[in-house]
Amino acid sequence: MKDKKAKFKIFLIAGFFIISGFLIFSSPAFAATNSNTFYSQVKDKDQAYDFSTISWTAYEPTNTSVAISARAGNTGTPDGSWTDWNVVSNGGSLDAIDGYQYVQYKAVFTYTDTSLTPNLQDITINLVFYSNGVLTSSKYDTSSDANVMGGIKWDEDASLPSGTTVTVSLRTASSAVNLDTASWSNFTNATANCAKVSGTVTCTSSAIPSAMKDGLNDQWVQYKTTLTSTGANKPAVDNVILTYVVNARPEFDVPNTTASQISDSSNTNWGKVAIVYPIRDPDTTTGT
Repeated sequence: MKDKKAKFKIFLIAGFFIISGFLIFSSPAFAATNSNTFYSQVKDKDQAYDFSTISWTAYEPTNTSVAISARAGNTGTPDGSWTDWNVVSNGGSLDAIDGYQYVQYKAVFTYTDTSLTPNLQDITINLVFYSNGVLTSSKYDTSSDANVMGGIKWDEDASLPSGTTVTVSLRTASSAVNLDTASWSNFTNATANCAKVSGTVTCTSSAIPSAMKDGLNDQWVQYKTTLTSTGANKPAVDNVILTYVVNARPEFDVPNTTASQISDSSNTNWGKVAIVYPIRDPDTTTGT
């Protein structure tokens, strides 16, 4: 039997690279001289894959048949950790062997007339591989250099698929230009002061680095999501929310500020200068 032929196509879907392709097993026609079973070589795909469908070309005269089964595992030699043989249909699904590195098929040839025997010409196993992906948000202007980051939360799979991770990162700077060289702070559902309830991960202010909460040089904000996979499964992230507070400085009403010396000798502050001034917090719409 000749070596496999591998063809691949690459797509970008929601920030996640998907490499799809197929393995083509080709060989000279194998004619059955009785009821025979042919076992293919074990094919190594270097890492776990999502095997999607299988199809083949066979010559099956009247009263003959070719039946195909497939199995997969993570060891180079089939053992007890491999899947059972799964009988498959031409063009059918291979979901039963998803997530494994090695794959093998077998073909069973049967006939009733010795003058007419079936043969198998080729088999194609289609596969999908999920690689790592990064999605970076646009830069956001909070409009105040005194901005204070208050937290971050996002939605992910309630239980991340096997072999996958989700990381949400945050950075701030005084300007859009400086944001390009600012360091990222990374958060996951396991980060200290982050909690996951169902599929929502919430990182409170305590999880945010102090440099993002000092009210200095944090006017511009940006986040990114990093999704990783060993190849067989894919995670999902949705609805990233940043919480921030623009803690503006107090405002003094200078024109209405007064200063006068206390002339009442009975006043404990007699002789001192009393300064009276209005002040307000611009972060609120109430009070003076």
